[in-house]
Amino acid sequence: MNATTMSDALPTALRPTRLGQCALILIALTAGLNVALINPVRNYLLDFRVYYAAGRAVALGVNPYDQQAIYDAVPLPGNQPIMPYLYAPPTLAMFRAFAELPYPIVQLPWCLLQFGCAVAAFVILLRTLHCPLGSLVSVVLAWVVVQSGSFTQHFKWGQIDWLVVLLITLAWRGLVHRKQTKAGVWLALAGVTKVVPFGLLLPLIVARRWRTTFITIATGAIVIAAGWLWIGFENSKGWLAHLATQSSGMQTLTTAENMSLHALVYRAFVSFADTKVQTTAWVELGPTVARFVAWTLVVVVVAIATTWAHRMRRRVDDAMLLAAFVPVVPLIMKVTWLHHGVVLLIPFAVALVHVARRERPSSIDLLWLGAALAAYVNWPLQQFSVQLPSSYAHLVAPSMTYSALLLWGFMLWRVPQLAASSPAERPVAYDAVAPLSNVASAVGLSAS
Repeated sequence: MNATTMSDALPTALRPTRLGQCALILIALTAGLNVALINPVRNYLLDFRVYYAAGRAVALGVNPYDQQAIYDAVPLPGNQPIMPYLYAPPTLAMFRAFAELPYPIVQLPWCLLQFGCAVAAFVILLRTLHCPLGSLVSVVLAWVVVQSGSFTQHFKWGQIDWLVVLLITLAWRGLVHRKQTKAGVWLALAGVTKVVPFGLLLPLIVARRWRTTFITIATGAIVIAAGWLWIGFENSKGWLAHLATQSSGMQTLTTAENMSLHALVYRAFVSFADTKVQTTAWVELGPTVARFVAWTLVVVVVAIATTWAHRMRRRVDDAMLLAAFVPVVPLIMKVTWLHHGVVLLIPFAVALVHVARRERPSSIDLLWLGAALAAYVNWPLQQFSVQLPSSYAHLVAPSMTYSALLLWGFMLWRVPQLAASSPAERPVAYDAVAPLSNVASAVGLSAS
């Protein structure tokens, strides 16, 4: 069967076209030019400023977790403050290398690296899912990602999350091909880079995937120990201290930039005002009630996710377990900034491809996934700074929260059904998926 015949055999949304390939190239070029070339030349990137200063501190023999010592030893142009460095000691090796370049010109290669990680994660995801580049699905996914507030905010601050997304993608790909050792190593590196990805182990632990779990934990422990030895135990204690004292004050919990369930509940039940944040509660119940409701929601979400993983552990493979849990992590964390949402690329790719494998997708699937994509982009609010009345602006603006909830539900309920019944060739990741009548039965809530 030649390439043309194989392409014709695909559903319409998965067939590559010249127009689609040109559109994909245009999206990549315009996005790359904007965020990786123009933005880092015109602006100081606040978060990368912290990374660079920590790297310079290591080069100068200064404790990279001592904020005052860094401020005294590493003068940088611009008026932005140098905030505490919050990442594990091994990550300092990367920023030590970047610190050899002059600031702020070093922002350029950093943003190019991050954009390269984004492109690599995108290509690996679609190739693993057997979705040709240039297909309608690939164009829609690329456009949604680059138009999202998560993508824009990531490069505005010079964040590191696209590297994390690439590492998680490589771990997911390893699970697709049943290479648990590689998957464990990649997931460990993602967790070392930012601690949060270690949370993706939870569904694998519940499903008793002990080999992947052990390799991830062992690799992470070895790499972190090596970092501790490199910069010294006393200096490394500063990392743990920063993690333990990370801000979770009322300003952080009520700002519309916090996308977690905790913040959503606090904004609904607690009015708060200072120089930076002003929220008007829908129902004023106070922080004690808000705390109880928020933690109750988190427990419920984790219970549903883990019960689903336990019930589905013999029906779906490890890659599905991991992908389905990705939207849960930003929801249950106490602080989730908008740029953390770039990780939703993984479940969005999985969901879109499975819907597209049907020549005529159902209206429910299109509306459900379309709502998740629209909430993720949040285009009018993000791109045009639409102002809403303060009484509900803080509940409408964090649309990534709603996107993650919609996407999570779709991954639990619809994707396994679509994978099991797809008339098109299914990727190896989901060959073993059995039909799922509804999400209630998957989490043990059926009448029987």
